[in-house]
Amino acid sequence: MVTLQSAIISLIGGDIMKTTIASLKCIQCENNFPLNLNVKSSHITCPFCQTEVANDLIEQIYVAANTVGEVNYNFRKYAVEYQKPIFELSVKEMEVVLPIDNV
Repeated sequence: MVTLQSAIISLIGGDIMKTTIASLKCIQCENNFPLNLNVKSSHITCPFCQTEVANDLIEQIYVAANTVGEVNYNFRKYAVEYQKPIFELSVKEMEVVLPIDNV
């Protein structure tokens, strides 16, 4: 019997499982560090410079990262169950310089 999990594993190639890895960039020191989504921390501190994330943002960070993981899981699931095209969502912040109109 083929289970959804075994179908997804075969879809993505052998024994490889996909998972969502969240990464935070500390603007203070310009370093990136991983965030463990399996263990929700009550505080997040940059391991390089010890700058702390504001406590009221921690819940938002976990919700956002886990939402991306759920979307990607559903892309894989829909590909297996409904033969839908497979996609993968990633989110990255970037600076964009906009042209200034004549003032």
